[in-house]
Amino acid sequence: MSDEQNKNGNAKPLKWRDIPPFFLALAALIYATGFLIIFSFHDSYGLQGVDAAFFKIRYAHVGILFLMLPLIATCASYAWTHSSWRRGQGATNSPGHGRAFRRHIVVIGLLVGLTYYLFLMFAPPGASHRHHIWIPLLLALVVPLFGRYFALRMDKKGKVKRADTVRIFVVLFLAGFLSWAVSPLYALFIGEQSLQIAAVFFLFFVALMSHIIQILVGDAKGTKPGEGRRGHYALGVPILGLLYFMTILTFALGVFHYVPRSKGGGDYTQAGLVVLYFKENGESQVPGRIVEKGCAGGKHSIPLVMIEGTASSVFVADPEEKGGPTAWRRGREDRPNVIEIARDMIASVEHQRAKTDEPEATAR
Repeated sequence: MSDEQNKNGNAKPLKWRDIPPFFLALAALIYATGFLIIFSFHDSYGLQGVDAAFFKIRYAHVGILFLMLPLIATCASYAWTHSSWRRGQGATNSPGHGRAFRRHIVVIGLLVGLTYYLFLMFAPPGASHRHHIWIPLLLALVVPLFGRYFALRMDKKGKVKRADTVRIFVVLFLAGFLSWAVSPLYALFIGEQSLQIAAVFFLFFVALMSHIIQILVGDAKGTKPGEGRRGHYALGVPILGLLYFMTILTFALGVFHYVPRSKGGGDYTQAGLVVLYFKENGESQVPGRIVEKGCAGGKHSIPLVMIEGTASSVFVADPEEKGGPTAWRRGREDRPNVIEIARDMIASVEHQRAKTDEPEATAR
């Protein structure tokens, strides 16, 4: 019956065995990475039992955020080793590689990829409107296309030196222009020593992983089956796994606390506060310091930061405790005491508008 349906043009039902194994392995890696990052982040706040639910879309989201930089670094490393500054020269000057990949393209791709990564990870909410970030990001894609067009035209006319000058100009222009474009983020990177230390270790581990992957891929292509390949994998894969785990911990305990909450991270400096309205006698079962004093029309809490939420509980913290969300990012000892409140005691939740750096409009 199914064969007759397929002949009639009906779609064949998708089965697990039809999904490529590589895709399943990648999805599992992304999900497990996100779980480890969130678990380590919650542990730094002293939260226990929050990650009991097996499936959370946030795990996949955080896993993708983490893997973007290793992916950029690995692709750039692979492209660099298989490219040359001039066409037909270098590592690719071999049969089957008549058109060498140009290294200036690798540099441009790396600059653009890192810029998009920094904005995607660390730009505060509303930054694209306040600083017009979309303009430099758009130019970062348009300028290399025009530069490549003019360089190719000069190559066809035999003006090789002028074409190389155009390529060098595009690379230098992008380097300076994108450095100016990310200037709104300089205050974050320069003013936070804990982020600087975590970023250095994170970049070091990412670079080391990319180098080991490059070695393993190169050895696999350069050896015949059974000719030392198993020994390379037996030594390289465990080291790569250990480095990957160390990179996750560095990201979770250092870098992740500076990713805005609106992007799935752990930075609550510009997160909106919440006010919890308790059911009858519900305020008597929570710490008195978070209950608004002298409030009319029912008992409710002071404005709080919602650290996490589950189907049965919410986890909140006082935004004034231990220096506030800005100080919470610096280390485990600066984290606040988190209060777990059962949802059965809450009648409603007021979500207040998130804070931004945008100046308020003055009345005319």
